[in-house]
Amino acid sequence: MKNLILLVGFSIMVVSGVTGQDEVHVATRTIEKRLEYAQGDELEIRAEKAVINISTWDKKHISLELKLISKHKKKETARSELDLLKYDVSTVGRKHIIKNFFEASDKFVRVKGNLLTEFTLKVPQGCDIVLTNQYGKLSVTNLNTNMSAFLKFVDCEVTNGTGLLNIESSFGNIYVSGFSGSLKARLERSNLELISFDGIADLDTHYGEVSIEGGLFKNLAVNGIRTKIDFATSRIEAYNYDVKTTFSTLRVPESIGSDLLLDNESQQLAKNFKINNPRIKLHTTYGSINLKQIFSASKK
Repeated sequence: MKNLILLVGFSIMVVSGVTGQDEVHVATRTIEKRLEYAQGDELEIRAEKAVINISTWDKKHISLELKLISKHKKKETARSELDLLKYDVSTVGRKHIIKNFFEASDKFVRVKGNLLTEFTLKVPQGCDIVLTNQYGKLSVTNLNTNMSAFLKFVDCEVTNGTGLLNIESSFGNIYVSGFSGSLKARLERSNLELISFDGIADLDTHYGEVSIEGGLFKNLAVNGIRTKIDFATSRIEAYNYDVKTTFSTLRVPESIGSDLLLDNESQQLAKNFKINNPRIKLHTTYGSINLKQIFSASKK
């Protein structure tokens, strides 16, 4: 496979604050790369301290724009520390591997400024993605493939798309909207907002918050420890419910309040509207559950 690399440029700019003392010099180097794609190829991204933007398109190659960024109050420092930012793009078998890293000739060098890498990728539909990132951001739009993301101290936003989505996150905020397919999430001290999801979702969360609104679930399971759960739907009778919280409170719509079971340690709801309804399981400990029915403006 042929790879084309184009070095777009190197620049120094000054970003000014309110006073002259707030001036920040920004040194950047931008690289563009095209990776030819064949059906069955996979993309792996290994990132740290990176902002990653991904979308899918109908072309038969992977487009990569890589921007290396160094910031410091001194122009000379910003420019010299830019050389500490490295990247590597390789193809091994059917896998394209893109990674960024930090490297200095002196292993005891101390970074004085702020170093950052930005990835902008356009990926063919059907090209599976495996991604790791620490300390940064991830934005995915119009995904039409399978993706696994392993994140630490990363805020993640997935907007529109379909496929199999696997997310493991520690210390981040996850926002998923307009996605259909299958979602599997393993969250540690991370918050998840799930809006207008269509499909199957399996969520395992410790020490966080889960907010779910709308959507058409074929099955939903949330297993939480010290996790607050909000579930809002306009289709309350379209699901069957297995809901339980221990050492906290459970709120349900008034129409099914009589099905609420209370004891000294737990509050739970077991409600089947129709035998073939999809199942909604919401279990947590030391976290409240709020199950509510929402109404469109036309129904009010």
